[in-house]
Amino acid sequence: MKKKKILNYLWLYIPLLILITISLINMKIAGNIQSIYKNYFFKQSIWFSLGLIILIIMKFIKPKLLFKYSFILYIFNIILLILVLFFGSTINGSKAWFNLGIFSFQPM
Repeated sequence: MKKKKILNYLWLYIPLLILITISLINMKIAGNIQSIYKNYFFKQSIWFSLGLIILIIMKFIKPKLLFKYSFILYIFNIILLILVLFFGSTINGSKAWFNLGIFSFQPM
C-alpha cells in the first residue's frame, strides 16, 4: 500500500527534476558563453534545492492544518503587503520588495 502511494507522487517529481536539470545545464552553458551569467548557475541551484526541500516538507503537512491556520496566514500576508508600501525597496521600477541585505523578498 505504501509503495503505491509513493508511486502516485513519483510522476510529479520526475518531470520537475528533468526541468530543473535542463535549466541548470542551460545556465552553465550561458555562463561559459558570457561572463555576466557566471553566478546564475550557483544561485539558481541553491534556490532549486531550497524549493525541493520546501516541496518535500509541504508534502507531509496535512491540509487540515493549513485550513486551520489559513486566516492567520492571510492576515500576516496582508500586513506584509501594507508594510511593503512604506518600507519596501524599488527594484526594476516597482516598490514591491523588502531588501533584507543578503537577499530581497517580495510578499505575495
